[in-house]
Amino acid sequence: MQKIQILVPELSPRIEYTFRLVFESLLKIQLPIEWLKEVSEDDSANSLQISYHAAFPNFGHFYFHPHGLLSESTICKEYAALEFKSEGGIMASFFSQHLKAVFPFDPFALIFYLVSRYEEYTCEEKDHHGRFVAQSSDAHRYNFLQKPLVNLWAARIKEKLLGSFPRLPFGKKNYTFLATYDIDYAFAFRAKAWWRQLGVLARNLVRMDGETLKLQWKTYLNKNKDPYDTFAYLIQLHQKTQAAKCYFFLLGDYGKYDKNIHYQNKTFQQLIQKLARAYPVGLHPSYASNLSIKQLKKEKARLENILNQQITKSRQHFLKLEFPNTYQNLLAIGVEEDYSMGYAHDVGFRASIAEAFQWFDLSRNKATNLLVHPFQYMDVTLHTYLRLKPKAALDYIQNVMQETKNVSGQLISLWHNNSLCEAWEWKGWREMYENFLSKT
Repeated sequence: MQKIQILVPELSPRIEYTFRLVFESLLKIQLPIEWLKEVSEDDSANSLQISYHAAFPNFGHFYFHPHGLLSESTICKEYAALEFKSEGGIMASFFSQHLKAVFPFDPFALIFYLVSRYEEYTCEEKDHHGRFVAQSSDAHRYNFLQKPLVNLWAARIKEKLLGSFPRLPFGKKNYTFLATYDIDYAFAFRAKAWWRQLGVLARNLVRMDGETLKLQWKTYLNKNKDPYDTFAYLIQLHQKTQAAKCYFFLLGDYGKYDKNIHYQNKTFQQLIQKLARAYPVGLHPSYASNLSIKQLKKEKARLENILNQQITKSRQHFLKLEFPNTYQNLLAIGVEEDYSMGYAHDVGFRASIAEAFQWFDLSRNKATNLLVHPFQYMDVTLHTYLRLKPKAALDYIQNVMQETKNVSGQLISLWHNNSLCEAWEWKGWREMYENFLSKT
């Protein structure tokens, strides 16, 4: 085999995007793709021929009956009520009963629907932060949130191809793990403006919060490190595990949901510079930046000025990801990679995929250069949304970890420095995290 020939009625942006995602990114087939608009016998002996054309089910070696979704160019509300059912033990949709088709459904339409987040364009249910919630998703409704459905169906396609052509050149994939950290509050007490420190002290006195008052005074007197200053611990921890890691810094203006240390504070800047010398870093766009691209640009410029380098990675504060605006704004300011693709409300695969992929902008019907890195779980999800104790939390994430390993995907965890403080409600979570890292 020297190439793949794919017969399509017309090469649409969605068809090209999806087939390249499956064959080049997921399966890493080491053959060039040639698109055919009409039946041809040229090079048939040296080509893997695939028909994705309803009028020519007999062309080539494999026929995938097209549903029609990938030939469309608009967003249709009719897909808001999509139904899924099990096919060979894996959930699927976009069914047909064409006898010559490899599967009784269109796997490419399904894959595109999932990774493009089509349902999020048609669903109006949001939480009080304006976020699409896991409980509103097809994956939750049909119980495949913790299954990387896209990877699983890509693997089934590979099995079918190898069944007829066992010498097809597929590249090898390896499981990887990335530990990521959002720095929402670099310090609990240290380096804050005097009026914020006074306000914290007054509030704790009124509440008679003895634990916090004790920690606060010991921090002020330099008897203890600031509780949220877990950075030395993290550096030491990762020297043992050798896991890849990335830090995201919040540099927004002070507000109801944006309360980090001021970006001009020298102690905070030195922390950012120290971590950036050792690890990749990115921007943590503020809650307020979702309403203003001007604010988003300003925050990116702040981080770039502190580090004297271009910033190309990001993850949204509060995971405020709204399609297509969030990603369009990130592209407009020069962000190339985003790590916001995951749920605050539950653990699993938001885009049903266990590895990075290029974002397809449904509103403009075109593929983009934004590389999306989905994460599988967040510390706050386990602790606050699911209300799990550390041991139960570790048990809860075992499934997504194993599912990711099974498809040789990338596991990404999201933690905050303050979640590892071993104070207040986070006591016991360091042990849980260390146990998790030992299993990755």
